[in-house]
Formats: sequence, C-alpha cells, structure tokens
Amino acid sequence: NNVIAGNHAVNSAGGLRATLGRMTGNLIVGNTTDHAAAGVEVIFGEIRNNTIVGNLITQPSGLCNMIWFAQVSNNIFAFNGSAFPFPEARSGVGLWALECSFLCNDLWGNDVNEIGGLGNSGSNFSADPLFCNPAAGDYHLDRQSPCLSCLGLVGAFEAACGVTSVTNATWSRVKNL
Repeated sequence: NNVIAGNHAVNSAGGLRATLGRMTGNLIVGNTTDHAAAGVEVIFGEIRNNTIVGNLITQPSGLCNMIWFAQVSNNIFAFNGSAFPFPEARSGVGLWALECSFLCNDLWGNDVNEIGGLGNSGSNFSADPLFCNPAAGDYHLDRQSPCLSCLGLVGAFEAACGVTSVTNATWSRVKNL
C-alpha cells in the first residue's frame, strides 16, 4: 500500500526491486531507468493488486518491468515504455518475465502490450483500465472498468468514479434491505 513515484535508477529498478517478498496494493508511477525495469523488478516472490503506470526507460532499448520466478496476479501494467518519441526506437515490453505464473493482469497502452520471456500466461487481458483521472494522479477505477471483473479487483484501487445505477423501489423494500 505504498506510492512509489518519480524515482530514477541508472541500471535497473527505477521504482522498486524486491527479492523474496510480497508486493501488494502499490501504485508505482513515473519512475525511470536507463536500461531495465523502470517500474519494478521482482525476483522470487509475489506481486499482486498493484497499479504500475507510466514508467519509462530513458535509453532506446530495455524492458519496462522485469519479474523472475514469481506469482503475478491482478496487476495493471499501463502506459509503460520508452521515453523516445520515435516508434523505431521503442522496444520496452510492458512486462518481461522468466518462469512466472500469471493470472488476471491487464496490460494496456504500453509500448508493447504483451508478456515477453517464459511463463504461464493464462487469463491476462489488454483493455483500457478506465482510471478516474490519471492526469491528476487519481488511479482509482471507473465503475465500468474491465479491471473489476477478473477474479476480484485488478490493480491497487477500487472504483471511485463513473455512473452508479439507480433502481426504483418502494419504501418498504428499502427498509427490508
């Protein structure tokens, strides 16, 4: 349940590097590195219910997020990539992994919306997570977000904006509720 934002590393792990740990409920945003793992680098652990957004590699090659031998579930990896404006200079895969188990991760708006490397990649998807107001730093989800329906919450934050449906009811029905 941390916010890890605006950090820079020369070699790897601009945002966070964790070994043998559990990383849950974090917002990892706006971190940079020259070579690899602008957002996160996780080795032998679990990464669950995190929102990993807008992390950039400052050199024209590399991997945005690297995970090795871990369980990776219910995370949002969005808008991660290379800081270069030219498509031919971009090579930052949204998520690179080695021997990991993946379940219900959303990869959206990254330079490359796929999981590179080796691992089991079942039930992942690529859909706009519908953040409430990312320009203002609000990464809560809209009530219509596809991240609210994949074996529980995907990402670090619940729904906090959007349309709430209204049902007409008699007063006696409301009291019974």
